[in-house]
Amino acid sequence: LTEIYNLVSNLEVGHDDFTVQELITDYTTPNLNLEEDTLVVLNPEGQIVASQDVFATDPIPVHPTVWGRVHPDYTGLGLGTYLIRWGIERARHVLDKVPEEYRVAVHSFSLDQAEESIKLIEAHGYTPRRHFFRMKIEMNSAPPAPEWPEGIRLETCTIPDGIPNYFRALDDAFKDHFGYIEEPFDHALAEFKHRRLKDDGFDPSLWFQAMDGDEIVGICLGRKTGWESEKVGHVNVLGVRRPWRKRGLGLALLNHIFNVYWERGQHIVKLGVDADSLTGAVGLYERAGMKVIHQFNVYQLELRPGIELGKTSAED
Repeated sequence: LTEIYNLVSNLEVGHDDFTVQELITDYTTPNLNLEEDTLVVLNPEGQIVASQDVFATDPIPVHPTVWGRVHPDYTGLGLGTYLIRWGIERARHVLDKVPEEYRVAVHSFSLDQAEESIKLIEAHGYTPRRHFFRMKIEMNSAPPAPEWPEGIRLETCTIPDGIPNYFRALDDAFKDHFGYIEEPFDHALAEFKHRRLKDDGFDPSLWFQAMDGDEIVGICLGRKTGWESEKVGHVNVLGVRRPWRKRGLGLALLNHIFNVYWERGQHIVKLGVDADSLTGAVGLYERAGMKVIHQFNVYQLELRPGIELGKTSAED
């Protein structure tokens, strides 16, 4: 599967974008039923040539994610159509798990330049929901030193004992993120630890937390390398809690991790961001010298109308 995904990634963005460990982490996600939520297609020689997954592991799965890939040598045979239809039908099982008053919509996503994939999912009723950017900075000289707001100091998260408080701060910062849905803390923490600690890019020295007294007020979580090269750094998460915003803390955290990557010889740094971020994150990254290199689009297909549980505006 990793080989297939990376073949497609190289056609779309020019480099690998997946690792074997990443897929192992995905397929061992708590509450994922491999027998019912995943499907692979084999050629006559028994080799996998296409796959489709349905992720609906949240306690209230109002947005099951359907996503898959077809080997470039096996396109045009109807496999994509079959898998999309299977994924939509499989996603309907969440209707019995979600209270009747809530809206349920399948989500899928595609790169902006993947025109054939977009045509295929739109032909099955999907419509654009949200846009996300992948951004990067190429540093030709050392980045500016971070300027910390008065009273703020930086620490590195203590692994594993400090993870619960680290995650509380992260979750609070992302309550203003589009689509945010509050989940039971233990469930959300377990999924966070599963995804981050088992990542083959896990590096505890890149788990930074900004402190105001004894309180974590901002976080920055880096990956030791990007997926395409050891010379690239990647920022997984950056967030500042609402009462501490508009004071330059986000920029200080960003410049700090840029300096760390610079000292490690990683002069290119990337991250992903909501293109219409409710907190203005794109503007922050642009001020730090980052530029958009790719756009990802999230598509939706409504299975049942109702109240939208996810956050849709800064006023929610």
